[in-house]
Amino acid sequence: MWGGSRGAHSINVAISRALDQLLDLCQIVHLCGPDDEPWLQELRADLPQEKRLQYFLYAYLHEELPAAMAASDLAVSRSGASVLGEFPAAGLPSILIPYPFAGGHQKHNAALLQNQGAARVIEERDIEELLPVIKSLLTDNLALQEMGESARRMDRPGAAKRIACLLSHLGSGSAEANGANHLKEAPWKAK
Repeated sequence: MWGGSRGAHSINVAISRALDQLLDLCQIVHLCGPDDEPWLQELRADLPQEKRLQYFLYAYLHEELPAAMAASDLAVSRSGASVLGEFPAAGLPSILIPYPFAGGHQKHNAALLQNQGAARVIEERDIEELLPVIKSLLTDNLALQEMGESARRMDRPGAAKRIACLLSHLGSGSAEANGANHLKEAPWKAK
């Protein structure tokens, strides 16, 4: 569960309400943000020991985040810009809940992953659907596998090098010398 560096209160509340049922299905790595960590730590402490050992709660992860993604079968997350690179790079299927007050860009990010088959999208107003969607996906290995493959197809491991090359050409003026064809071909787009 990822809510970004500040956390996502509505996702944290939805997870807390479904925690007992979710822990019957899976282990959870929950990145809750600093504001909600205290009450979630209390909730964790009140769990039976066998469930507490399956619930890994952190305000945020830094260097450990790639390892957490690699160990995950499914992510539940907001849909900020980083998910467009991180989840495809990890081949990680996701359930995305766009933040409704972010100017609409998170809806576009979520729609892109959903349209490629890499994610399911739940609107904030429909967050009560989260538990049924998680259960459905965690009990459908084929769906998770297909979503993971779709995410991997979206990965562009050479994108940073291509962008650096384009910027270098633009900075040296060679884009104008070449008729700005670099810009028309958009080398950073999927091929």
